[in-house]
Amino acid sequence: MRLVEKGNRGTIDPDLSYASERLLDSALTLKKAEYGIDKLLTPADTVLLDKVEAEIKHLAFTSRDMHVLNGLALPPTIDSLMEASGNRYAVAMVGSGYSRTRLNFSNKQRIRVAKEIVLQGNTFGAKYPEKAVSIVHALLLDSKENKVVYYRQNRMPEREPTNANIVTTQVNSLLVGLFMNN
Repeated sequence: MRLVEKGNRGTIDPDLSYASERLLDSALTLKKAEYGIDKLLTPADTVLLDKVEAEIKHLAFTSRDMHVLNGLALPPTIDSLMEASGNRYAVAMVGSGYSRTRLNFSNKQRIRVAKEIVLQGNTFGAKYPEKAVSIVHALLLDSKENKVVYYRQNRMPEREPTNANIVTTQVNSLLVGLFMNN
């Protein structure tokens, strides 16, 4: 998660990232019985957990950028963790997005930026800057085929990525798409 404090460029904020992870964990725990998810695979070893989280983020962002999965292979750590747990399939979710500080975002600030865009004459579909964006990525991983078999994202502009109701709605939307439409 990024926090935009000045201008339009954000920096990764550990507190926002941690809050996002906790919200996703909470939303998944809340919905796991409803969607037939047996258990959450969370390695006890923090080094292994960090590696798995980094690999899942890489898979999510690579899947997003590819537009077509076409057999995106699972990294060895994730594959071995799934096989050791006896699970062929695993659902992985990643939160991303950004939020702005109050000083960085106000109607006065939005109007100033919009005027600059118009005065430059290069609108190219530009619009007011968004205060926040919440994005949740969902992947279905197959250890037998050793690949990502499903990827979707739910993007909610103008919604705070640390709002529990927003994240739960996004997770629900993605799980319905995964478990009800396939």
